[in-house]
Amino acid sequence: MRIVLFLVIVLLFSGCSNKPSESEMEQQIHNAFVETADSQLFQFVNFEKINGFQQDDGKVYIAEIRYELEFKKGIEEIEEDLKKQFQKDIVGSIGSGLNVVALKIKYGDFKFGDSITYEEKKTFIKTENGWLLQGE
Repeated sequence: MRIVLFLVIVLLFSGCSNKPSESEMEQQIHNAFVETADSQLFQFVNFEKINGFQQDDGKVYIAEIRYELEFKKGIEEIEEDLKKQFQKDIVGSIGSGLNVVALKIKYGDFKFGDSITYEEKKTFIKTENGWLLQGE
């Protein structure tokens, strides 16, 4: 009888989490990343929750996280692909050239498999349907 009572209590409180799980955080941050233009350039890897704390009576959770963005292609490969794509289009060629310059300024001379590590704080809000990543 005690075991049954214990299981009932565990089941009742398992849905009342006082913080989002690491897998919940990773999935929501990954989904937000996939919606960006950079998701064509990077792969989201090596997610880790470093620390976290609650605010506002447990309705807000601030997570300190670390993750890497790994390049799917090198800058030279991207430049070659764009040259082929806009070979006969002067305006498109100029625009793609500017995009390559912008990528080089932002990320340097990267190669396939290189990665960038980010450490950030992300805010999660407790809703009726669970924890939700707050937009930037």
